[in-house]
Amino acid sequence: MTGCGGRVIGNRESGIGNRESGIGNRGSGIGDRGSGIGDRGSGIGDRGSGIGDRGSGIGDRGSGIGDRGSGIGDRGSGIGDRGSGIGDRGSGIGDRGSGIGDRGSGIGDRGSGIGDRGSGIGDRGSGIGDRGSGIGDRGSGIGDRGSGIGDRGSGIGDRGSGIGDRGSGIGDRGSGIGDRGSGIGDRGSGIGDRGSGIGDRGSGIGDRGSGIGERGAGIRLQCATSG
Repeated sequence: MTGCGGRVIGNRESGIGNRESGIGNRGSGIGDRGSGIGDRGSGIGDRGSGIGDRGSGIGDRGSGIGDRGSGIGDRGSGIGDRGSGIGDRGSGIGDRGSGIGDRGSGIGDRGSGIGDRGSGIGDRGSGIGDRGSGIGDRGSGIGDRGSGIGDRGSGIGDRGSGIGDRGSGIGDRGSGIGDRGSGIGDRGSGIGDRGSGIGDRGSGIGDRGSGIGERGAGIRLQCATSG
């Protein structure tokens, strides 16, 4: 009996400038910028490459398994996520959103209002933040709160524990593998997340986002064959 483990491909979306990603994302200014499997953004959107997501303006546009967005929302195709207006809408393993938030199903993320709510690897949020579990991130208000490898935040910053990131006030500051932020975003390094300005950016396994809506969950693929 043979089997192949699961792997997370991950994609991300962002409202006005926050991002999260399976393997991690990095952002600067109001958007977020990632590299490798993360996502890269500039301005208010986020731009990714490879499996990440690419955005321009306020939305984010991805290619491949990433997500594609236009205007303020983000639109994805295939396994990505699709959004319209200010929110983002996904299908399949992606995420579905309405209004300013995004709503997902399966491994995606589910959100309401401006935040996003996810499950599993996704993220769960309320208000403008996002709330996640496991590798996701949990937030309230504009920040995000996570547990485990995620990040925990309150207010506009985000606060994390363990490998996550810790923030207070408007920015968030992490230590060790956490993330360090300044201003309204949060900046992390290693497994944390990195952000500056209003967006947030992470790299490694953490994720974080702030701004008007964020969410994103990777795709876990598993296969097993018996012979």
